[in-house]
Order: sequence, then structure tokens, then C-alpha cells
Amino acid sequence: MVVTTLVGIAFILSLNSVRKAEQVRLQNLIKQEAAKAQEEIQKNRQEIAKAEQEKQEARNEAEKARQEAILAKKKADDLIKNTLYAEVNTKISPTEFIKQYYLNINNRNYNLTWQQFTPKRRAKPQSFNSYLAWWNSVQTTEIQQIKVLNQNNNQAVVYIELNYFMKTGTIYKERKSKIYLTWNSKYNNWLIEDHQQL
Repeated sequence: MVVTTLVGIAFILSLNSVRKAEQVRLQNLIKQEAAKAQEEIQKNRQEIAKAEQEKQEARNEAEKARQEAILAKKKADDLIKNTLYAEVNTKISPTEFIKQYYLNINNRNYNLTWQQFTPKRRAKPQSFNSYLAWWNSVQTTEIQQIKVLNQNNNQAVVYIELNYFMKTGTIYKERKSKIYLTWNSKYNNWLIEDHQQL
């Protein structure tokens, strides 16, 4: 009877010990799982914070790009406005126009130089073909003297002395001329109205 009781007590104590051990194991497991869950929560919070930071940085970059685009557009608009203003308000001098005309002649840009005569002048008997025939016989020209004789807002008279170097080898020196110019507001440039040999 005593032995049976002792065995029962020992069994109960052993069972209690096992239960305590199991409780400790479960508590440790719960703590480990809780720690893992806490790490996951912390990791998620960090990732969310990082994503929010990246989103904010993207917003900042987009705003910066928008401001730069606005500034670039303003600069482009100002440049166009200033260029148009300069084109409208800058009138080439008659002498500079004539110099450019003969430079284009020497470069054989005859289609361009022919368009620098007034329509009335181009309609005269001297056709484009005869114009080409003359200039194709000239090797080059050289300006010796050029000056404005008179000028107003819409008209100018230019005196010029030219040397003509012909393809035949002949040189015509100091050929004097008066060139009558008229201002064309549509093209913002001078046009040759007449050319008079002296």
C-alpha cells in the first residue's frame, strides 16, 4: 500500500515536471515566435518608411523637373521674343547689304542675288538668263570703294567702285556705279531698285 502510494506520488511529480518543462518550452517558443513577428513588423515598417521616402523623393524630382521645364520654356520664349524683336528692329545698313550682295555674287549664289532685286526691276527686259550670262562671264569682283550718298527710312543710294576680273583674263578696274535701294518691310531687308553705271 505504501509502495503504491509512493509510486503514485513519484508519477505525479514526474508528470508535473514534464508539464512544467512543456510549459517552459511553449513559453520559449511563443517568445521566439513573438520576436520573429516583431522583427517582421519592424522590417515591414522600415520597408514602408523606405517606400514613402522614395515616393517623396520621386515627387520632389518630378516637381524639380516641372520647375526646370517651366524655366526652360520661359527662356526659350524669351529667346524667340528677343530674336524676333532683333530681326524686326535691326536694319542692315545699305553698304553692308551691297557687300553681302557681291559676296554672294562671288560665291555664285545667283538665285539668291536675283531675288534681291525688286519685282519691278526683275520684270525689266534684262531677264534672269541674261543676268546669269553676264555673271557667268565674271570670275570675281572686288570692291574698291563704297559709301552711302543719301538715305531715309525707305530708300538709299549707294556709290560703289568695283574691279571686275573676267574669265577671259580681262580686268575692268574702278567701274563706278550708283545703286538705288528700297526697303522691303516684308523681308526686313533692302532690295535693289536700279543699278546705274557712271
